Amino acid sequence: MKLRVAALIVLCFSGTAVAKEPAKTTTSFRVSPYASALTSTGQSNFDGGFGGGLKLSFLGQNFGVETSLSQIWGSDSAIESVSAWEFGIIGALPLEKWTPYAVLGGGAYKPEIVNQPGVNSRSGMGFYVSAGFLLPLKGPLEFFGEAKYLHVAQDEHHLCSTSGPDPDVAYYTPCGAAGFDFDGLGLNLGLSWRF
Repeated sequence: MKLRVAALIVLCFSGTAVAKEPAKTTTSFRVSPYASALTSTGQSNFDGGFGGGLKLSFLGQNFGVETSLSQIWGSDSAIESVSAWEFGIIGALPLEKWTPYAVLGGGAYKPEIVNQPGVNSRSGMGFYVSAGFLLPLKGPLEFFGEAKYLHVAQDEHHLCSTSGPDPDVAYYTPCGAAGFDFDGLGLNLGLSWRF
C-alpha cells in the first residue's frame, strides 16, 4: 500500500513538471542587415555594383517568407543605382549545425538614371532565385550568405522638348521608350538576429 501511494506521488510531481515545461517552437522572426554585390551576366544597361539592404523574414521548420529593401550603387555612366523591394518564399532544411535554404521571389526595381536629360525611369518587375545558408554564432545571432540570380524587365520613357504657348516655359512630350533588361548574379552576406 505504501509503495502504491509513493508511486502515485512520484507520478503526480512528474506530470506537474512536464506540464510546466515550456513548449519548444521551431518558428522564428529574423531581422537581417546585409552587404551585396551584383554583376551583369548578359546584355544590360547596368553593369552591377555594390550596396546593401535590410531583410525581414519569418521561418518555420521548413518553410517561410521574406521581404527586403535594398540598393545597389554602380559605376555605370547611365544608371547610378538600382533600388529594390522584394518578397520571396523560403524553403529550408535545418541540420544539426547549419541550415541550408532556397528562395523564389519577385519584386519591384527602379534605376536612377543620370547624364540623360529628358529620360524618366519607372519601376519595373523582376524575379529572383537564391540559395544560401544560416550559421548560428552566439545566442540569437546568426551569419548568413546567399548566391542570387536576378532578372528584371523595365522600361525607360523618353521625353522630348517641344514648343508650347508660353515661350518661357519648357514643354515635354513622350517620344518613344527604350527597354531595360537585366540579368545578373549577386552575393549577399550579413547577420541575422533571431526572435
